[in-house]
Amino acid sequence: MDFKTNLINSIGEKLAYPLLEELEQERQINGLVLNTNKIDSLTIKKFYPDLEENLLIPNSFYFNKNKYDLGKSLLFNIGAFYIQDPSSNMVANLLQPKENEQILDMCGAPGGKSINASLLLKETGLIVSNDISYQRSLETSKNVERMGIGNIAITCGDLNEEKEYFANKFDKIILDAPCSGSAMFRKNKKAREDWTYQKVLSCQKRQLELLDLASIFVKKGGIIAYSTCSFSIEEDEDVIISFLKNHNDFKIMNPPIDDKSFFHHPKLDKSIRLLPSLFKGEGQFVALLKKEGDSPCSCFASKKEYKPKAKEDFINLAFLNPRSNILIKDNVYSLSRPFNCKKLDLIRYGIEVESIKDRFIPSYHLAKAIKFNDIPLSLEQTKKYLLGETFTLNESDGYHTVSYENINLGFIKISSKIAKNHYPKGLRRNY
Repeated sequence: MDFKTNLINSIGEKLAYPLLEELEQERQINGLVLNTNKIDSLTIKKFYPDLEENLLIPNSFYFNKNKYDLGKSLLFNIGAFYIQDPSSNMVANLLQPKENEQILDMCGAPGGKSINASLLLKETGLIVSNDISYQRSLETSKNVERMGIGNIAITCGDLNEEKEYFANKFDKIILDAPCSGSAMFRKNKKAREDWTYQKVLSCQKRQLELLDLASIFVKKGGIIAYSTCSFSIEEDEDVIISFLKNHNDFKIMNPPIDDKSFFHHPKLDKSIRLLPSLFKGEGQFVALLKKEGDSPCSCFASKKEYKPKAKEDFINLAFLNPRSNILIKDNVYSLSRPFNCKKLDLIRYGIEVESIKDRFIPSYHLAKAIKFNDIPLSLEQTKKYLLGETFTLNESDGYHTVSYENINLGFIKISSKIAKNHYPKGLRRNY
């Protein structure tokens, strides 16, 4: 079966033909979500006045990539926002994370949905962002660091290995399942070339396996947000219908928001399809599944906590003692609450705070997460700092964070008015 036939079988001719036409058009609209820990809507509009507000998702905007090359912008690289397709951004918005919840993102890389959820949690709670791919997990780590986020633990590995330990541990689960990727056709030409009906059926099998796993991890009364970037009914409505037949302790929920740009398939009318012929985005399927009952999620056992002894330790200086702080080799990490795993690789435990090998050296991630004797910089000074230059500042000796428009840039260390630049060498560039 070819893609066109499968699409018609999935959503009918009336919707399929406009969608096929749309997929042949050049992709121009993209989206961004503000890092609300760092910047607000009024400030971003000062820099980019032609951004269009996304009225369905708070603190989100559309932009024309031919007008604004935001992926190479100074504000993007200092963590003011995350670039994300509006369809993908909708998943966390529908899940509606609440402060202090524990959330698992099962296929988390490169981190967009985990970051969306983190911003909604307002640095409370805990997000575990896992991915089977080590390299993609490292991309999540880079994005979390750039955004200065401190309530995400990043792991890598097969979640089947944690089936018993993760049982009932999470209030909510994001399962953006591996799929045939037809909503990626305009973004990635290879996705179009690789599409086969056999791939759809293969993905369907894996999607059901992951949903079974999610049903174990979520607490009673908890919610799973299942999503794909596929237009095939086999990976969308059919997966949910099959799952519900085999899990009578789950019900599909009405979405908390609705809009005329959403398509509800008559086969499963509480689910949502975001079709680019109707919705300003590349496409997504979303269904919310609630587990019956009501119980608190189980807490994670704490790892051995790091107890700072020296007053110059940055755990003390940055007032991080109330958090869960651990030592991994010679580096100290700080997470919003305790987390542990048995067999997954732990890539990042919240904020990388410092190295204590020879002396206390604060990390770049710490500078992105908190202000420390902060010195605001002008745009000219900011560009020099991001290029790695040393400059003169009439401020007290010692470590300081520096910021631009209230957005943390990194550390400097001042000695006799000379500010030594601690911005990572691999990130330095000319703006």
